[in-house]
Amino acid sequence: MFRKQEEYYSTEMEQELNQKLAIFYEKIRGKKILIGLTGGLKSYMLVELARPVVTEMKCMFVETSYTSPSDLEYVRNFKKNDDNAEIETDVIQKLDLNQNILILNSDERDFFCKKGIADILEKERSSNGYDVILDGTAGEQFQSFWNGKQKFGDNYLMIFGELGIFREDVVYLSKKHGFKFNRPPEINLLSRFAYNIPITEDLLKLVVVMEGFLKNLTNNDLVRVRILDKDHIIIETGQKELSRLLDEKTRKKIYNEFSDKGFSSINIDLAGYRRNNLFKASKNTL
Repeated sequence: MFRKQEEYYSTEMEQELNQKLAIFYEKIRGKKILIGLTGGLKSYMLVELARPVVTEMKCMFVETSYTSPSDLEYVRNFKKNDDNAEIETDVIQKLDLNQNILILNSDERDFFCKKGIADILEKERSSNGYDVILDGTAGEQFQSFWNGKQKFGDNYLMIFGELGIFREDVVYLSKKHGFKFNRPPEINLLSRFAYNIPITEDLLKLVVVMEGFLKNLTNNDLVRVRILDKDHIIIETGQKELSRLLDEKTRKKIYNEFSDKGFSSINIDLAGYRRNNLFKASKNTL
């Protein structure tokens, strides 16, 4: 849960955030920009913040083999969801799975997958005369993972991360700007798999099917199925929705459905949904 705005933002913190935003505007003012959409709040706040100060803007979403179906649907309906959308939005070519990366499935997978998307966006930028690409990676992820990595080029800006603007800052700004973003948090499907187990197209499809089953069964969109190995899965949902999964009849339906798919250990995480909650796989293999 995010803290209430009045509890989180003192006057000093508000001033610090405004100073970061001033640098943000200075970096992109008067430029022709390309924004890489992800389907999440951060990339859409880039659109809202950048819109008043740039000369031209295009939003692009690179579909991948591990794109969440709900992300793809939201992006395709972006203009319908945005009352002020005069910007061009495209869903461009599918980035196929790099089999070597996914068979290894190391803790570097996010870097290599983002690098593939960055390469596609850079081709679009250079061929159509855009000045910079903006990426919505926030400060906490940038500092913990991306900081120190090889940059994707001088024209590719992880601008929130580079300026130390964190996810809670983005949530605060969205409320301050009156930006409505009413959908549960979503992360690409790679986050459903523990590191070091091979990921296949069939497993990606299986996760979509299992999460769809849970969403329909509990009338709740915030669910995750984490695959730890060939036998073990963990189910996550929001704290308020846990009781729906713990109902005896519901638990039996879940067990029967998922055991039929080959899993012998089907667990519900009592801590609830946690962003970027990844597990190390056991010694079993899929």
